[in-house]
Amino acid sequence: MKKISFFALALTATVFVNAQSKQPTLRTEMEVTPRLGIKGGVNLAKMNHEGYSSASEFESKSKTSYNGGLFINIPVGTNFRFQPEVVYSSQGGKNTQVIQTPTGNITSKYEMDLNYINVPLMLQLQSTTGVFLELGPQFGYLINAKNKSISSGAGTSNSEMDIKDQLNKLDIGASGGIGYLSRIGLGINARYNYGFTNVLDENNANYVSGQKLKNRVYQVGLFFQFGAAK
Repeated sequence: MKKISFFALALTATVFVNAQSKQPTLRTEMEVTPRLGIKGGVNLAKMNHEGYSSASEFESKSKTSYNGGLFINIPVGTNFRFQPEVVYSSQGGKNTQVIQTPTGNITSKYEMDLNYINVPLMLQLQSTTGVFLELGPQFGYLINAKNKSISSGAGTSNSEMDIKDQLNKLDIGASGGIGYLSRIGLGINARYNYGFTNVLDENNANYVSGQKLKNRVYQVGLFFQFGAAK
């Protein structure tokens, strides 16, 4: 299996290098000039959960939201770019929890709305065809958080609560993706954000020991680099 993986990696690298030597340069100016840009797109966000009691069933589903922000694309070689970004991102997820009680099950459905200012620091490998791969760390700061819930079973109730003080303000993760940059500076990309940090503040009085929620976000969007069209 390891030999097959190594062969596949070597083949991919060979194809990429050959493409670099055969294809015309995408934009000579873009190899040496940093470019400011704007971006925006759609999030498909959910919460990964761990440590919930066997007496309760917990299910997490995705919610659709959005993101938008600014970036600067900095050449660091013929094929590499460094791209720091500042992005507003609406995240969270839709969750269903069923708690077993002596008088019957209580089903709680709620949607977590978590809004972050994220700072991805992406290293991009750019081909001469315009296709690029990207990978890097991401640091997020929580600016607001709400929990909208509907409970049923032993009575039904609706509520909306500000839960920012129950959550960690800092979210650390990693991002990776693929994209395409056209000759006029317009591009498209897809990215996956994987959160490492427990969203729940373990020092909060309401925290239940062992429970963890972590951000998982798929993103698809458009971007534009200013000054790329010549």
